[in-house]
Amino acid sequence: MGEFVKSKTLGAKIIFIALLALLSISGYFILSSYFLFHGMAEKEGLKQLQSLANTSALMIDGDLHQQLTQQYSTKDALRSNRQDPLYDQLHQRLKNIAEVNELHSPIYTLIRSEDGKHFEFILTSSEAPYFRHSYEHFPPLLDSLFSQGGTLDKYESENGTWLSAFAPIRTSEGKVVAVVQVDQKFDEFIQSANQKLIKEISFSLVFLLLVGSILVFYLNKITKNEQQDKEALLRSYKLIEQKNKNISDSIQYAKRIQDALMPDEQTIQTQLPEAYMLFKGKDTVSGDFPWLYKVPDKNQVYAAAVDCTGHGVPGALLSIIGYFLLNDIIQHKKISEPGLILEELHRKVVETLKQNEASTMSNDGMDIALVKIDYDTQVLEFAGAHRPLVFLHNGELLELKGNKLPVGGTQYQKRKKEIKFTNHQVHFQSNDSIHLFSDGYQDQFGGPQGKKFMVKNLKSTLAELHQQPMDKVKHALDEKFTHWKGEHPQMDDVLVMGIRL
Repeated sequence: MGEFVKSKTLGAKIIFIALLALLSISGYFILSSYFLFHGMAEKEGLKQLQSLANTSALMIDGDLHQQLTQQYSTKDALRSNRQDPLYDQLHQRLKNIAEVNELHSPIYTLIRSEDGKHFEFILTSSEAPYFRHSYEHFPPLLDSLFSQGGTLDKYESENGTWLSAFAPIRTSEGKVVAVVQVDQKFDEFIQSANQKLIKEISFSLVFLLLVGSILVFYLNKITKNEQQDKEALLRSYKLIEQKNKNISDSIQYAKRIQDALMPDEQTIQTQLPEAYMLFKGKDTVSGDFPWLYKVPDKNQVYAAAVDCTGHGVPGALLSIIGYFLLNDIIQHKKISEPGLILEELHRKVVETLKQNEASTMSNDGMDIALVKIDYDTQVLEFAGAHRPLVFLHNGELLELKGNKLPVGGTQYQKRKKEIKFTNHQVHFQSNDSIHLFSDGYQDQFGGPQGKKFMVKNLKSTLAELHQQPMDKVKHALDEKFTHWKGEHPQMDDVLVMGIRL
């Protein structure tokens, strides 16, 4: 970098200034996002608290709650959770919700006092009851929230600054007899939000650093003066050797970034215990990547096998774009249907890569098999861009075909056709399985005649292995690929994912 700064060439100085301008603009947007992120995070935090309050209210039987308050009418009538079986039963429900969601503040239920001037605590998820203690310094809005439920933005109390959500508890006749209160200390919320923000900013900075390092390498190479004699050639050789090492180091660094972002098999198995992932990158970094997302507070999981244009560094950079776009579409845009997700992903790839501009028009994009699994309804939804889904149901192999459409690129629009993806829905049952894959496995040359493996052979192999445990399916696929490839070079990145439902 120092030699570059000292360069007298006008072109080098202009490019260096442009690089500094890029870094300055990036810094400005990172600083601006800090303030925007806090506001968005607070709304999301209140939404999560409201969801917990609603869940807690549904878990508490209003008739039983009313029975408990009628049976014990005095302060501290209950001094331990196990003193009354009914209290202990309702307490355990709140305690389970608090523990599962890692709440640091207890969940309470409140009733109006007989004089109507304040509220009294009844149930709590704490280890000791706080039965019929008066809640005198309550937020003024609690009067209206008691019957309707809702959230309280940042507010002050004698115990600090809080975010709170409320949900009414109703009897079988629909009468509101109590309200659930779920809290989070504002300081804890800010700390958690800052940690998430720092993580996202860190990824952005690392990506900028990677791009900057590659730019610096090429700029140094461009501005290097030609040497005519043997000694100069030797110095050039040593410099090129060092630069090649820098590229190799940069690629290794890019691999660490990609490995940190993308879920590995162990991460996938934390959400899907009976799952496998067979991944074989052609180069150090890959254009194929797996993607997984567990929907908070729902028994739903999204999984995808994505194949970006090319492999190596170009494919890896495109994979990072695809990874963050998928997260944004589902987590922030709240699009849930796989077909609509792919349509939005296509629009965002075209927009991000500026593919509608004549000067940058390209066909870079990705093929993808995307599935949504709802374990409560036992419904599986699938959409694909040039990729199918193999569904093994009752031992029978069904193929859900993806659309012959791209995600990204402008080649389809040139033919004046709209990008629309079919959303398939099927019901599944226990012990069914699904398999998603890129085209690397099926397109591998090998065998006695040096031909492609072909997708029909991959499907028949998966059908033969249907009854096997998923780890054995992965092992068998790995062995078969290695045997088929033999001495032939690997043609492309390989990704195969399987999930036992």
